[in-house]
Amino acid sequence: MQERKGPAVTYSRGILVKDGDAQVVLDPSRVMKDSVVTHAHMDHLVKGSLMTPQTRDIMEIRLNSTDAQVLDYHDTITYGGFELVLREAGHCLGSAMVHLKGPSTDLLYTGDINPHGGLTNPAPAPQRCRTLVVEATYGEHTLPPKDQVTDAIKAWAKSEVDRSPIVFGAYEFGKAQELVAVLQGLGLPVYSTEKIKRICDVYTKHGIPLRCEALIEGEALPKGNFFYIAPSNDMRPPYKPVIKGLRKVGARLAYVSGWCGVYDYTRSRGLDAQFPLSDHGDQPSLLEFVKACQPEEVLTIFGSPGPLAAKIEKDLDIPARPLAGKGSGP
Repeated sequence: MQERKGPAVTYSRGILVKDGDAQVVLDPSRVMKDSVVTHAHMDHLVKGSLMTPQTRDIMEIRLNSTDAQVLDYHDTITYGGFELVLREAGHCLGSAMVHLKGPSTDLLYTGDINPHGGLTNPAPAPQRCRTLVVEATYGEHTLPPKDQVTDAIKAWAKSEVDRSPIVFGAYEFGKAQELVAVLQGLGLPVYSTEKIKRICDVYTKHGIPLRCEALIEGEALPKGNFFYIAPSNDMRPPYKPVIKGLRKVGARLAYVSGWCGVYDYTRSRGLDAQFPLSDHGDQPSLLEFVKACQPEEVLTIFGSPGPLAAKIEKDLDIPARPLAGKGSGP
């Protein structure tokens, strides 16, 4: 039987897809020609790449640069010799899946993906493809349903905010904005750091209204009780002045991350609560997404690629394997 031809896919300083003279680098680790950045989290963000306008606007805050070629969702261009289109990934504002088509290529790269979407991101639509490259951050984990987690956050916030302000720690881009969306309907002010507020303003600019105000380091704390959202790294001692001041008045502390569904951070970080709110897919939702795309083969990457690939082969009977190092793909 003649082996089916397809693109060469390797993983080194990014995901390199080659098909004859066509070549594109997905989520490069440095500035590279014909590269695509799927979203503005720092482990993916590189200036000078193709990205959505939303990602470019977040990059201006995070890297102080607007050096990018922008492409709106669903528009098709020729790029690096491929026909290329970006589609919603449901992970954070501007996050994109990349669909490449070429002489022997029909490849969908999910980037970081949240198959269920959220309050600030629509759920991604599965795309028929021959080769699927899917992330596996939570590739061997099952997390609680997102609606269940957001309901738990609201219930705990309502029950605790009467006695003191509440500090929520979350990643400053994506998770923090999702938290603002969860909390802003509870009838009390939502505050954040200046950078989180600036990112919220970008969401509002792109049609996702978020209401929060910045607490300025060194200024007096607001009167009454309220919610304050801080970056994850600020939740460890030595605390910055705002959190020190809030601790002195008895503020409750909570941490919000998908990893709270895997690890208990309450003792190590002195927390009053933690909530497993994720902006990635877990193993069951990734399997559903893979099945809906109907690929002929799957490459898994990041996190737990081996366990996810094994599960895809076992449950879906689709050839799958991890993409690691300089291994070649289909």
